[in-house]
Amino acid sequence: MLPLIILLFTLLPALELYVLLEVGGMIGGLNTILIIIVTGVVGAALAKRQGLHVLMTMNQQMAKGQLPTDALVDGVLILIAGALLLTPGFMTDGFGFALLLPPVRMVVRAVLKKRFSKHIHVQNFHQGPMPGFGGFDQSPGFGNQQPPAQNRPEPRQTAADGETIKPKKQQVEVRPGVFMDVDG
Repeated sequence: MLPLIILLFTLLPALELYVLLEVGGMIGGLNTILIIIVTGVVGAALAKRQGLHVLMTMNQQMAKGQLPTDALVDGVLILIAGALLLTPGFMTDGFGFALLLPPVRMVVRAVLKKRFSKHIHVQNFHQGPMPGFGGFDQSPGFGNQQPPAQNRPEPRQTAADGETIKPKKQQVEVRPGVFMDVDG
């Protein structure tokens, strides 16, 4: 990975400089500078507009209780596109404008998901109520589910002689699939 980064930071600027000099020789230095300024301004405006759209999408998905994974990846890609568009050069502008196109982002997002999904392990976990903070969480969303009764570990209390005492508890179903332990 490091050789790729070194190559990117040495080869890409050299190629950009070569292209800028060639285009400057064909259309003139002032025209080249004007084109670079215009693409930077237009690109920044487009990146801002698409970034705000992605933020709205993320808010809508979170309001529905969904994780906005695709929108987050789109947001990062739009941020990269904005940085590329603000970097002087025709090649970086081309890559930046390409990343602002939703179909291109969709393909890049799919490639990134495929590549990184091998390294991600998703595991469900339970985050129950904290003792002393009001008991059981009744709000919808994250953290309110408890594992089924047969999979839940029983609390342990130890007597003075080291023997484990199991308290008598009843389980009450608060709503479908959500249980609360009540002292019997």
